[in-house]
Amino acid sequence: WEIKPMLDDFPAIWRQLNNLERRRLLDIIFNGLYFDREGQLRQVSVQSPFDTLMGLPKGGMEIK
Repeated sequence: WEIKPMLDDFPAIWRQLNNLERRRLLDIIFNGLYFDREGQLRQVSVQSPFDTLMGLPKGGMEIK
């Protein structure tokens, strides 16, 4: 089962989801999204195989 073709039009998929479905999808893709006090995204930790599909390093990445 190939997931990449399903993600080719991710914005269209996202628009079709309700808030609960979006939250569940984020839980599947990400181990964690970490924000600072101002609400800026500072660190991303992604589940496999999404890290590879997104071109992110294993273990996630910090955003400066």
